[in-house]
Amino acid sequence: MPAVTPVLWHYRTNKDGLSPIYLRLADGQKTRYRSLKVSVREGQWNDRACRVSGRHPNAAEINKMIADEVQRAEDEVFRRTAVGERTDADAVARSLTVRPTDDKPGQSDFFSFADELVGGYKTRGQMWTHDRYVSVLKKMRAYTGEPFAFSGLTPAFLRRYEAHLAKEYGNTVNTIATNLSTIKTVIRRAIAEGLMEYGANPFLSHSIRTEPTAPVRFTLTEVRALEALNLPFGTPLRVARDTFLLQFYSGGARFSDVADLRWGSVQSKTISYRASKTKKVVEVPLLPQAETVIAPYRTDSSGPRDHVLPHLAGRDLSTPEARKKAVRSCTTLTNKALKEIATMAEIDKNLTTHVARHSFADHCRTMGLSVYDISKAMRHSSIKMTERYLARLDTGSLGDKMAELFS
Repeated sequence: MPAVTPVLWHYRTNKDGLSPIYLRLADGQKTRYRSLKVSVREGQWNDRACRVSGRHPNAAEINKMIADEVQRAEDEVFRRTAVGERTDADAVARSLTVRPTDDKPGQSDFFSFADELVGGYKTRGQMWTHDRYVSVLKKMRAYTGEPFAFSGLTPAFLRRYEAHLAKEYGNTVNTIATNLSTIKTVIRRAIAEGLMEYGANPFLSHSIRTEPTAPVRFTLTEVRALEALNLPFGTPLRVARDTFLLQFYSGGARFSDVADLRWGSVQSKTISYRASKTKKVVEVPLLPQAETVIAPYRTDSSGPRDHVLPHLAGRDLSTPEARKKAVRSCTTLTNKALKEIATMAEIDKNLTTHVARHSFADHCRTMGLSVYDISKAMRHSSIKMTERYLARLDTGSLGDKMAELFS
């Protein structure tokens, strides 16, 4: 059974200083190599980790491809072992040269593959992702027509398409970036399935440009100003205000999770629910402030399956599509009410449900919580994600600290 290892062929460096990466299959008697059709400089390769270092601008892309190829080789060894076929380096190397589909690179229709990918999101109930992909692909279809071969995806095409999105739709730099990132994901999946050569990926030479934005966030003083408003119970304004407060005091919970929160998820000291975006179980402390917000909504007839807040009560939630539609409608109505509430509190900021998440993160930062603790509270998948999130919020800290040096 061969060991599978990515290696850099140092002795095949070309005139541009690039060395090719190969997949080495060694079974103790024979060693075979399979080209991964990508080259990097020696200083951009980590021999110990068998991966491209962060010095390469496309390190993440290349390492993902390498990991996929290693997994493909190991899966082939496992398959051959299970059916009693040869598992020596020769046999495995030959099988890896056969593509997993009958399609040749560049001859498959981009949209057919993308539609299949999008259908998977719908099947798994990931409606937010599904709808985003549908929207992006709709604009691209209108521009390219159908079918559209993978071979048409070139850096020149991406530059023209960026200009089209800006001119035809008035898309901002960051909206264009979202569109291109979605296309990039489809391409990465196509490469993993053998429909496109890695070297043909147009994003290897085309960078997605973004512009920094400063998210709106409320200070604790401003949040307490919202709490102090005398809003009659049961009115849309009161429900919207209480929703924002529950989000803020529950670790920056997303609106979709708070809107769908049931009384069975509220315990004496914690709130526990399955996040709609990640599908992971989340447990946060039930703070006194949050308990004060929800207490008026509990009645003698409130059961474990009843909603804490009335947003989704009586709405059709029978399918993922229906649930998504209901949440979207409630979000729009709540954001409209929150704008009015901010005006009543004499706060000149654009108050929306998502501001609760920004505000919670910023309050944690200003109170000196570690990045690790904030990441855990925000349910981020990595510390790096939290660092990027906080960097967008930390717009004034450096200036304030420098001013303090000479005050």
